Amino acid sequence: MICVTTRFRLKHFWTLLPMYLTYRRLRRYLKQTPGLIRYAFLLQNPVACYTLSLWESEAAVVSFSNMPHHVQAVRRAKRWCRDIWSAYWRIDAVSKYASRWQGPGQGQWPLLIPHPVYPWRLVPPTQEGAGR
Repeated sequence: MICVTTRFRLKHFWTLLPMYLTYRRLRRYLKQTPGLIRYAFLLQNPVACYTLSLWESEAAVVSFSNMPHHVQAVRRAKRWCRDIWSAYWRIDAVSKYASRWQGPGQGQWPLLIPHPVYPWRLVPPTQEGAGR
């Protein structure tokens, strides 16, 4: 799994509404995006917001990032923002409570089992021997 976080620092507080509306329009495509497990739009303050998304694979992230609707949304955001940063990381384990996130997204939580050496970590069945 891959987690992507993007922070947008807006030039003015009044651009928060168009920023959110752009996200809302993009949701139509997010719901149809293969490999997307869950996503959220988060507000830090009137001039900063985040997007958070969980993906089945890095290939799914790359595929979505090149979709025309996403590219157009990024171009709009660049006009409204002082800065934008994004980070992603590979998730090799999740807590047993992660699947309780009922947020938007059509993807299914992957099947996870306890790691044989570190039982508090949940991993895909194919990686059960990883990290020994």
